[in-house]
Amino acid sequence: MIDSKSQKTILETECAVFTQYLVAQTPNPYVLSKYYEAHNVLQNLDIVSGHQFDIALCHLARTCPTLTKIVDTYACFFSRRALIRKKLILLISILESCFPTSTYFEYPSSPSKLLLSMNLIFKFTIFLVSIVLSFFIIFPYYAFWLLSQKYLQQDEELWEK
Repeated sequence: MIDSKSQKTILETECAVFTQYLVAQTPNPYVLSKYYEAHNVLQNLDIVSGHQFDIALCHLARTCPTLTKIVDTYACFFSRRALIRKKLILLISILESCFPTSTYFEYPSSPSKLLLSMNLIFKFTIFLVSIVLSFFIIFPYYAFWLLSQKYLQQDEELWEK
């Protein structure tokens, strides 16, 4: 069991990394407090309630914004109900409801159509790279996890006999 001080430290780190990934800023105290408060209120965001693969995805994602991008891309395609997706959606809601991060969601990133098109092409390229990386980094772990679950279940059935 994780004590509340460790949990708060983990959630602060998680919020900082996820905020950096989502809006390229550090979270202000309001965002940190709301993120922590939401985890205390909502049981489905608790890391203990998720299965081992969800826990591993969250741990990997909180390491750095680049890995958060890879994990988010993987979860977007292969694990849409993953705990990491719930946490990111919660944080987006908090970020878009307070200043200064709300401005990130309100205005277009480029004033001209040419710059906007170039930005979209760049982001699409990053997205494609993220898909490939997520497949090669996370999918083997998921396959290993599934096999281990299968063998654990077989061992339990043998012990019951």
